Amino acid sequence: MPGLFLFVCYLVMLPVVLFEHPSPGMVLVRCVILVRQQWWKTLAALVIAIVAVLVCVLAFAAILSILAVLITGAAFQAVAAACLVAFFAAAGVFLSALALTLHSAASHSVSASNSA
Repeated sequence: MPGLFLFVCYLVMLPVVLFEHPSPGMVLVRCVILVRQQWWKTLAALVIAIVAVLVCVLAFAAILSILAVLITGAAFQAVAAACLVAFFAAAGVFLSALALTLHSAASHSVSASNSA
């Protein structure tokens, strides 16, 4: 399961690149260093986020199916496309916020263990 371990570790890659500006090789190492002590908590946050997104997808699909009955033709396709864009934008913001939160918690954890 080294792939799963690294996948969870690399969830904080974007904030590491944006805030710490290390070299490309150090980005990968820094992600593992940050998440290693909090790996199970990071995995739990990922699972919770995936479940939340799936619940939202199901609710979104239910709303679109109701709209499909009420609106027909090109009007429904336009509404569905607009809703889809809005949904993916919200999901992107949610996942970016998750990555930032995980980076913040991991950085705090590493700095606290280094100062102790």
